[in-house]
Amino acid sequence: VKDAGKAGLDLDVKDMWVSGVGTVTGPVYSGPGLEDYYTLTWTPTTSIGQGVKTVRVRAVDKAGNEATETWEFTVDSEPPTLALTSPALVTVGADKYITTLTPVVTVTATDDGSGVKPATGTFKIEISGGADITADGTGAWSGTAYTWTLTAPNKLDEANTYVVTMTNVEDNAGKKATESWTFKVDATAPTITI
Repeated sequence: VKDAGKAGLDLDVKDMWVSGVGTVTGPVYSGPGLEDYYTLTWTPTTSIGQGVKTVRVRAVDKAGNEATETWEFTVDSEPPTLALTSPALVTVGADKYITTLTPVVTVTATDDGSGVKPATGTFKIEISGGADITADGTGAWSGTAYTWTLTAPNKLDEANTYVVTMTNVEDNAGKKATESWTFKVDATAPTITI
């Protein structure tokens, strides 16, 4: 901040507003520095959240003249979040189950900071401690969701435990996420005998 007039900058007026926070408390002027500019600094004590933020600064000189400047920046300090959105996992004790032998598996990525970089990440489904069965189906990205469909006549086996892994899903700031989900299959209905 610099005052080109004769009155000089009023260093007692320290007015800064940040979206998601409001008018901030405790901004500090330092300087003057290069070419008589002062620096107004605010250091948050708690997170200001992810995503696009707007900052507005108002400066006043000792004669009462005002100037306001607004700008935006993006906060992205966290990797994307990955979720298995299909099939539904049913919790039984310490285990997770799906109820179909021919699942459509969808992993969805979200990122509140810079957003998910399209079509990044590698999908794999395997038998726990055994074979990779990714090639038994086909998969593709659609937006920020990856969907893998088992190709007929392939089916999962109730005797196995399966692990779905999505690795290196990237956001636009270069942060990467990896997540995995483990489940068993129970597609057999109870039997009722009269």
